[in-house]
Amino acid sequence: MIKRYIYNKPQQFLGVLLFAFYFSQLASDNIWQLLVVLQRIDLYKQLSGFMILLYVAGQWRLAYLRLSTGASRAAKHLVVHKWLGVLAPILLCLHTVEKGYAYQTLLLVLFIVISITGLLNFYDVKLKKRWFVLSWTVMHVALAVMIPLLVIQHIYITYSYN
Repeated sequence: MIKRYIYNKPQQFLGVLLFAFYFSQLASDNIWQLLVVLQRIDLYKQLSGFMILLYVAGQWRLAYLRLSTGASRAAKHLVVHKWLGVLAPILLCLHTVEKGYAYQTLLLVLFIVISITGLLNFYDVKLKKRWFVLSWTVMHVALAVMIPLLVIQHIYITYSYN
C-alpha cells in the first residue's frame, strides 16, 4: 500500500517526509549545528533569503501563465509548481531553524500552511466537491497573496535595522 502511494503520489510523499523532518527540527533541541553556524553569517542569511524570494516569485509563474496564456499552458506548468512546492521545507530549513518572533512566526506559519494546502490539493486528494475546490482555491490564493507581502515586510525590517 505505501509503495503504491509513493509511486502514485511522489510529491505528496516527499512533501510530508520533508515537513516531518522540518517539524522535528523546530520542535527539538537536536538542531543541525552546521545550519545554526551558517545562519549566523549575514551573507548566508541574505543568500538563503534571496533563494526564498526567488522561490516565491517563481511560484507565482503559474498564476501569471493562467492569466496571460490560458489554462492549457498553465496546466503544463502545474507539475513544476507542485514539485517546487515540495521544496518549501528545505528552503525554510536552510534559511532558519528558529520560529522567530511576531510577524516572522506568522510568515513561517503561512508558508507552512500554504505548502500543506498544496499537498492537499483537490487534484491529488480526489475530492472534487464544489465546496472543497472553492474553499481550497480561496485559501491557497489568499495565502499566496499574503506571503509576498510579509516577505517584503521582512526584507524591509531586516535591512532597516541592520
